[in-house]
Amino acid sequence: MSAKTPEIVVPDWLIRTVRNGIVRLRVRPGKKRDVLFQSEEILVADISAPARAGKANERLVADLSRWLDCPSSRIRVEKGLTSREKAVSLSGMEDAELRERIARALDKGCGESLADRSPDAPASRK
Repeated sequence: MSAKTPEIVVPDWLIRTVRNGIVRLRVRPGKKRDVLFQSEEILVADISAPARAGKANERLVADLSRWLDCPSSRIRVEKGLTSREKAVSLSGMEDAELRERIARALDKGCGESLADRSPDAPASRK
């Protein structure tokens, strides 16, 4: 018998974040480590690469590939190449599966919720 994976409940904010294969998220380059987390009702990725010469975008694609168990060849930054607000497409995946993978990634610890962050960690900017 195979072990049954626990069912992941996808929150409403994540349903609004993922539409038509596009994930909307805020990227914060130049951080100490690469982390995916929820801040309020926004998906946020802290990226260790600097925001120069596309390095942060390259790192974001590599991190999303690892976090979501998806080949990097299927991930593309569609909007926001020079902005912190990004729209990233993941081809070949239905929205429901994509939402579930993000929820699992947040749940298994590649990220953290804002409540889990240390008190001295800076809050996300609006």
